[in-house]
Amino acid sequence: MAPRRETEHKKAQLKAYIREECLRNQAKPNKLLPPVRELSDTFGLSAMLVWQVLKELEAEGLIYTIPRVGTFIGPPTHPPSEFYLMLVRRLERSQWHAWQTREGFEERIAALGGATLILTHEVFADCTHKKQLPPLAGIFYFDEENPVWPQEAKLRRVPKVQFRASNAFLRMCDHVSFDDRDGGRRATQHLLQLGHRCIAFLGLHKNALDLVFDWSVQREEGWKQALLQVGLSPQGLAYHPPETLSYEKVYSMEALGYTAAQPLVRREDVTAVVCANDSAALGLLRALQTANIPPNRWPAIVGFDDQPEVAIHNVSSFRLPWYEIGRTAADLLWERRHNLLTGSFQHRYVTMVLIQRLTSPVQWSHSTEQAALTLLGTTTDSPD
Repeated sequence: MAPRRETEHKKAQLKAYIREECLRNQAKPNKLLPPVRELSDTFGLSAMLVWQVLKELEAEGLIYTIPRVGTFIGPPTHPPSEFYLMLVRRLERSQWHAWQTREGFEERIAALGGATLILTHEVFADCTHKKQLPPLAGIFYFDEENPVWPQEAKLRRVPKVQFRASNAFLRMCDHVSFDDRDGGRRATQHLLQLGHRCIAFLGLHKNALDLVFDWSVQREEGWKQALLQVGLSPQGLAYHPPETLSYEKVYSMEALGYTAAQPLVRREDVTAVVCANDSAALGLLRALQTANIPPNRWPAIVGFDDQPEVAIHNVSSFRLPWYEIGRTAADLLWERRHNLLTGSFQHRYVTMVLIQRLTSPVQWSHSTEQAALTLLGTTTDSPD
């Protein structure tokens, strides 16, 4: 048994943590604190002692507790009367996109005066079976690959929002997604503004009906539109994995991109490439290295996701604001719940942010080329 002095020290640490959270979130009341079990593990206290600390702080008016829901920051002068559920496959720090989406969802619902529940499908099914869930005002399905639609009659009329993975679920509820077609168009326009005219697209989908990589299909459509708008033909400039390739035998999207890029790296006329995402871009870079193409002859590249690996290679990439996905989903649910949104299901798009980098020597103007090459420690002939 831990000495009394050590226990009191841990309780003081827990109190200080919660007080700091209250100060940090004064402008964001109704923020949900971590569950008792998590606080217990973090501070090395029993669940009973954690509850004791929470009750003491609740008596001071710093926090309030809603049974079977959780403990919230702020005085319960206007406790939330509506609860909005976000369903995820799993919620771990390594799943940063789900984590950021959760933050946007929670903060927006809190600002609107509601409360949130974040559950995995397994926990949701168990709580539903045991009738442990409070009445729900809306459900946000974030598991883009395997949406689970509750069959319980009492949930059929609850507003729902799906993070869209493909058009297969388009008519079942409201949707939120990134504007992939706009992203492909803007990536191409960026390269056009830099002076490129032979711009290829490296996709991860096999064909236009490939629902596994629907976002890749949409980004290719945007690329094609941008080229056609300036009178350039996209004919023969789109590259994809072969139809005979089995996705089950490919271990990563980078490997798919590497396979699709094999004929592309032999094109000397292509000076720029829009890649379906950063994994495809990394596959292209590996294909260029394997083919022994000198770095000063590599095409300018734009990808999506802004992975740390592509930043190292100075690849321009679109940063995906997952936080806004959560906020937009919360707005859709709130509007449906309060009859601010009626009629047919809507699909709202979130705009991505282009992070421009010095991708390749061929994209720089003659006046800045030498300085840029000096920065990278390379030399090349002036671009045509």
